[in-house]
Amino acid sequence: MTVRKDASFAYQAVYHYLLGLIEAARGTTEQKLPSLRQLALRLGVSGSTTKYAYALLEDEGRIHAKARFGYFTRSIAAAPVTANAGDLLDHVFASARQPGMLALSSDAPAMLLSLQGPLLTMERELTRQYPRSHAPLYQPLGEPELRAALAEHYTRSAHNHWQAEHVYIGADLRSVLELSLSALNLGGSVALVESPCSWAILRQLQAANIRVIEMPLGDDGRFNLPALNELFTREPVRLAVLSSTVNIPQGQLMPAQDKQQICRWLAERDIWLFENDTWGELSFSESAARYRDFADPDKLLVFSTFDKIIGGEAPYGYVLCRQQAAQLHRLFMQRGFRLSPMRQKAIARLYNSRRIDLHLTTLRAMLLKRMQQLQTLLEEHGSGQWQVARPARWRELLAQSGAPDRHAACVRALVGRTNRHRPRRNLQPATRLETVPAPQLQPRLGQGHRPRGATIGAGDHRRKPRLQSIAMPRLRKPAMAHILGKLRTSLADHRTDIGVAFDETRQMLTAQAEYIFGDQHLPVAGR
Repeated sequence: MTVRKDASFAYQAVYHYLLGLIEAARGTTEQKLPSLRQLALRLGVSGSTTKYAYALLEDEGRIHAKARFGYFTRSIAAAPVTANAGDLLDHVFASARQPGMLALSSDAPAMLLSLQGPLLTMERELTRQYPRSHAPLYQPLGEPELRAALAEHYTRSAHNHWQAEHVYIGADLRSVLELSLSALNLGGSVALVESPCSWAILRQLQAANIRVIEMPLGDDGRFNLPALNELFTREPVRLAVLSSTVNIPQGQLMPAQDKQQICRWLAERDIWLFENDTWGELSFSESAARYRDFADPDKLLVFSTFDKIIGGEAPYGYVLCRQQAAQLHRLFMQRGFRLSPMRQKAIARLYNSRRIDLHLTTLRAMLLKRMQQLQTLLEEHGSGQWQVARPARWRELLAQSGAPDRHAACVRALVGRTNRHRPRRNLQPATRLETVPAPQLQPRLGQGHRPRGATIGAGDHRRKPRLQSIAMPRLRKPAMAHILGKLRTSLADHRTDIGVAFDETRQMLTAQAEYIFGDQHLPVAGR
């Protein structure tokens, strides 16, 4: 039996199909829709049917057409997050991560200076060098070369060293933390964290059904050691999550003797130490003490990620742990991460070539300079109302003000200072005169070429080469005469190929000479 298709409603099916594509592409940036031919072949309808459906959507204002480019969706502002969210952290992070939202702070120092360019270049070179690698693509524990590079990077002495078998690499920091908590059987236990703590870490501990006890840090970045010892005695703590070098977000360094005492208490009570080394490399002090220098090596796990230093092209997370190797191997094998071997090899080459160390030195210097500039602005506009605490790392400056009205006035002054230094864009490019160096005035010959520095008007679509007005800086007369002499020689050598463009070039040179020399006139060689 032959089923008869109702052609009168075919455009409605195409219309609803396009509505689904538009809803899926909703965002602050416009998205390109399939062409008429592509959509007709995809849905098995005629071109006129798809054209009619597009026309309906265009009349409704859902899409718009661009000549020679096709149909595009209209950008729509993201819906604001409702203020009655149950969790304040959820509300803050969801609002800050909306499309088009500009956050005034960020925990991504690689946005200032990243290694994504060298990383991708190294990956391309490795791809050409090893077009068909014999290494197995299935490496759930990570690329062996990268694991060895990380072990070498974290080894500081013969007594406290790491091996490649102690390193485990995953897709991101969240996944490796999840597997580590499961391998050590810490679910449902009690954890001690420094307050304030990273939101991502708190979320991961909550997902593992771990009760979190926050220990506040003082203004100097130190714990109240007697209160901490009493807490260890009172609570059955099995896990402590602490920052490796400097504390978050004060950016203060804890003295080495305090860390040594805390590690001694953790070892006495058989408590696991999870050292957060995500921002540990960004401390301004290269000799800063780390918890792993004093901790029990059998109860130590170090976790970090690459994207804070390299950039978004290296989102992998990793952990270093000497114990529970069988459980970690089993869970990582079950998870079965499929990571790019070439990308991991490229990261390993950056470590082995010491490119990471040079990059960190430059990045720390840039962060320190920006911190000093911000401190200067606070002191300039604060009028003594701010108490600025200089951090030992890049994170931020802590400023306190006792007067709320003075706080608002200082913030407005800082914002105004920032806006004054922001360059303004000219919104009329068709009438703008560009300033170019004199050597760029040599005409480029041939049909379809336009001389450098020429400004194209909004309605100028002709293919004929045309020279527009050029505003040049004033030069000394000998220098200008030398330049005009070279141009005169070049024009004389190629006068047979110049054609109509030569007349316009001569007029331009004459106008420039009159502009610079006044009533004096420098003759230009005739055609």
